[in-house]
Amino acid sequence: KEGQKIIVAIIEATFVTGLIGFTLKSKVEKLFSSPAIASALLLVTGILLWMASRIKKNERREKDLNALDSFLIGLAQGIAVLPGISRSGATISMGIFRGLEGEAAARFSFLLSIPAILGAFMLEARAISPPSLGEIEILGGGFLAAAVTGFLSLRFLFWIIKKGSLNLFAYYCFLVGSAFLFLSLRV
Repeated sequence: KEGQKIIVAIIEATFVTGLIGFTLKSKVEKLFSSPAIASALLLVTGILLWMASRIKKNERREKDLNALDSFLIGLAQGIAVLPGISRSGATISMGIFRGLEGEAAARFSFLLSIPAILGAFMLEARAISPPSLGEIEILGGGFLAAAVTGFLSLRFLFWIIKKGSLNLFAYYCFLVGSAFLFLSLRV
């Protein structure tokens, strides 16, 4: 029963994400050429993480998600199509804002990433020609490197969340966002 409830929440959130992604995709692609916009939105990610780190004593788990939670977390993931908005930062923060405890928000964010990443891959894969054998080996190596890096990053993220603070990630976003915003406005 718990597993079914989580699957329904993932489907609901993914539906919202997909609607936003399809609606904004062509409009958002132009923003990727603007370092100033991406830098400013990285600061927004930092603010979300900083605000989420101030919330204490959340006790809800993934099994406690309702339709409004799924909608809002899916909305946060959909908005993360904007350059500079971290998908995991937005979804974890929204989960915490909705009362999920940090680890539950991070787990749900990870589970929610699977259909989003697969969907984005399928959309983009239609536009490329089939790879040659040499390219398949390169893609395989890249996939393996990404999987290992992603796994280690998730372990680090869960360790930070267990310590009870997203401040480290918030400060990173503030530092990098400010530096690149400054540099992009100087050019």
